[in-house]
Amino acid sequence: MLCLEKLSQLIQKKVAYHSYKPFIINRNEIYISHLCFANDILLFAEASKEQIENITGCLNIFYEASG
Repeated sequence: MLCLEKLSQLIQKKVAYHSYKPFIINRNEIYISHLCFANDILLFAEASKEQIENITGCLNIFYEASG
């Protein structure tokens, strides 16, 4: 769970810098970028090639850091 917390923080940082575009629920800027469960994570993003590259980049950084 602690490892997933670091991935969660990385995703939140990317969302804050507007490079990761999360799924927007309504016009009031309510969005969802990811959900963490025990040892699983669900990722939500705009359906585009750019976002696939952003998600892959996040996962590669996490992979390198966690081994």
